[in-house]
Amino acid sequence: MNEIATGPVSAVPLVTTHVDRTREMVEVEKPVTKVVEKVKVIDTYDFRGVISTRTNEHTVSWLV
Repeated sequence: MNEIATGPVSAVPLVTTHVDRTREMVEVEKPVTKVVEKVKVIDTYDFRGVISTRTNEHTVSWLV
């Protein structure tokens, strides 16, 4: 049961915070441009009174 207190995939976060969001536009080939966005997500879990957090960094990119 200790893994639940550290925030496994099956647990639902109590609070989710998005920080350090950056967005960059990169020209791939004219007229195609790719947007790359990086964000740090901090999930806070409360399992039976034990508060724990887990931080993940995500990178998302798409063509415009």
